[in-house]
Amino acid sequence: KPTFLYVGRISDREKNISFMLKGLSRLKHKDWQLKIVGTGPDEEKLKKLAGKLGIADRISWLGFRKDPYSDFREITALMLTSRYKGFPMVLVETIQRGRNTCDILGL
Repeated sequence: KPTFLYVGRISDREKNISFMLKGLSRLKHKDWQLKIVGTGPDEEKLKKLAGKLGIADRISWLGFRKDPYSDFREITALMLTSRYKGFPMVLVETIQRGRNTCDILGL
């Protein structure tokens, strides 16, 4: 099953995570999983949104991890939906590990 990864601060205004959740909820193929690594002020709000969208059971909220890439072999693609970012190191780290990335909003 496709497994997507988001690594970063759980701040919707900056990271646009609600956009990612809404997009995933519209996929015709429903057999996917999203792993979210990070913490932040909008975690509870986004968990509620995932519930309203009917996708909460496909999302693992993993919190802070010293090594966010520890189970990287399972990952199909990185999800990066930031509204703004100078230079996203998570993107470089993902490419270094030979994984796909998903360009959303012209990053």
